[in-house]
Amino acid sequence: MQKTLSLKPQISKKKVNIQNAQQIGILFDATKLEPRQEALRYAKALKEQGKKVKVLGFINGHQKDAHFPFKYFDKKSIDWTQRPKGENVKAFLDQDFDIFVFLNPITSVYSEYIAALTNAHLKVGPIADLTDVYDLMINVKNKSSLPAFIKQMESILLKTNVEHEAA
Repeated sequence: MQKTLSLKPQISKKKVNIQNAQQIGILFDATKLEPRQEALRYAKALKEQGKKVKVLGFINGHQKDAHFPFKYFDKKSIDWTQRPKGENVKAFLDQDFDIFVFLNPITSVYSEYIAALTNAHLKVGPIADLTDVYDLMINVKNKSSLPAFIKQMESILLKTNVEHEAA
């Protein structure tokens, strides 16, 4: 019998939702200004709720001497097998999260790779071909609307793993 290798880290799963999550990891496409600002606004809102948030952006291109208020990797950091590499990617993957979110309505090879290797109790992202990558996949009609993705994700996460009280 042949064994299959799983990219999924072996982290013990616990019940988490957006209210009780303390550590949240956010991966986002930072190539365009508007989605970048939306992702950073969302991260800031989570921090204002007392959550520890780590963000990692992806820039589709090469940014020479760019200065962003977040850690990022670019197209030059992706090897020939489509795996993201580099110090910022490694530092992000070394974190443990209650919730990991790929904050984008469209999946990508690099996001699925990072999601598969991230240590998180709950992994959230868009509809993906690799169904083992995310625990919860969000499908929005408007694939270019990050606010719609965030709204639908929040709506679902508010109802996920909630403690019900006796009536």
